[in-house]
Amino acid sequence: MEQLLLTAALAIISNTFTGDERTKAFAIWGACLGVALTSGPIIGGYITNALGWRWIFFVNVPACVALLFATFAVIPESRDPRAKRLDFKGIFSFSPALLLLVWALIDGNTAGWSSPSVVGRFAGALVLFVAFWIVETRQERPMIDFGLFENRTFLGSVFAMVGYGAAAQVMVFFLPLFLQNAYGLDATRAGLAMLPFALPMVLASRVTSRFAGKISGRVMLTTGLLITGIGNVLFWAIAHASLGYLFFVIGMLVAGSGAGILNGETVKVLSASVPPERSGMASGLASTTRFIGILMGVAILGAILSDVARSSFLAAANAAGLNAETSATSVKHVISGDLNRALDIVPAVLKDKIHAVALAAFADGFASASLMAAVAAVIAAFLAWLYVAAEPAKLAQAVEKKDRLCMVFDCRHPI
Repeated sequence: MEQLLLTAALAIISNTFTGDERTKAFAIWGACLGVALTSGPIIGGYITNALGWRWIFFVNVPACVALLFATFAVIPESRDPRAKRLDFKGIFSFSPALLLLVWALIDGNTAGWSSPSVVGRFAGALVLFVAFWIVETRQERPMIDFGLFENRTFLGSVFAMVGYGAAAQVMVFFLPLFLQNAYGLDATRAGLAMLPFALPMVLASRVTSRFAGKISGRVMLTTGLLITGIGNVLFWAIAHASLGYLFFVIGMLVAGSGAGILNGETVKVLSASVPPERSGMASGLASTTRFIGILMGVAILGAILSDVARSSFLAAANAAGLNAETSATSVKHVISGDLNRALDIVPAVLKDKIHAVALAAFADGFASASLMAAVAAVIAAFLAWLYVAAEPAKLAQAVEKKDRLCMVFDCRHPI
């Protein structure tokens, strides 16, 4: 459902606005997305503490009803005049392929990456993705035109989008856990403690929109990814050294600023590299790649956090005198971030020692995951700089002109 909403929203923005107005619209969209992503832990934590976790799902109902009426009342209809029919072959090959990939990534950490079920899902996803590619390359109006990836700016913005999801947005999942376990905050206070990460995400995109036309998307994407990488390095250093919350605020401000730059800029550069009538396809690819980046980040960083925290806890707990059986049970709660349940099965005489061990182990795991996120951000920054054109606006104008010629002469779109 999130994919449907994001794809449609981006396509509507691309079709409704042009020039500087489109840049401002993407900046506002990025700010709103930042508000949504970072206010979730705050509101969710309050609802969980006050009413219980089940109410988190119920509060979405009235919000969705109100937005549904607003959609019909405010948003104009738009469509591709050359659209013919739904690409059912593409839908029925790509959808199960993505389902198997997501299923494998979600269960990989718990079932084991080499388990037959996970390997089988990856293999099934690969076969279906290949089938999808074969189907799409033989259609006149495919769901995804793979020729788009011949456009270097489009390809570079896709790399940036994956890096944004894997190195920046993924922190929305890990930061609340670290704040609760490293600093002993409850769910509501942990959400509020994320404000130094949330505010830059909201404000950065509004500030950077003023530089549109002066600084290329290539520079903006690379800068945002590098700032995100620096923020993740700060997370690593602070967690590794067990520094206080005030130091962690600095890391959140830096990482949030990088995420705020990328929030709207990734979509803006990607959309600018294709003509307006292909904005729906571009928006779908943007949402899908961002979603895959987040999933890969959660899976890979989660695996690193779990493995490092497990090894650190077991070694220190055994040295502190905790027996192997209790350690093996307790560590499962430590790596999931539930330190209270981990201590419930520990003998009273060892609780203080094991509590300190658990905090240090989780911090070690978070530090290692943050360092890997920084590596991902730097790699994505290099690829964005390598592929994205220095002046994407001029490239988009050339692409749009060429596409209009293809409409006249009925030629296949070359990018």
